Amino acid sequence: MKTLLIVDDEKPFVLSLKDGFETYAGKMKVAVAFNGKEALDYLEKNPVDLILLDLKMPVMDGYELVARLKQRQITVPVIIMTAYGTLLRERWAKAEGALAYIEKPLDFSELISLVEEHLDL
Repeated sequence: MKTLLIVDDEKPFVLSLKDGFETYAGKMKVAVAFNGKEALDYLEKNPVDLILLDLKMPVMDGYELVARLKQRQITVPVIIMTAYGTLLRERWAKAEGALAYIEKPLDFSELISLVEEHLDL
């Protein structure tokens, strides 16, 4: 079974995404973290196949999480999500090797397609 980790500080948004992935319950587990520190703690104990990552969060933002993953040599594919899209952020995401960079509000069908394609669902 594949594991998707959603990392975003907006609880209603995270829960709606998690509900949206319910149709994949037999093929994919969905874990959640509400900041980068929670995500890092989860990743140190659990294998993850894909991360949906917001950039702006309290405690530890997405930029710092990506840096810490590299430091700890934790290699997990990432899809960057942000409500504050800029060309600079998009370039950063590509330079960091993100699978995709998508802006909020999300097109859920586009997100589903990216997740399905990467996780081979």
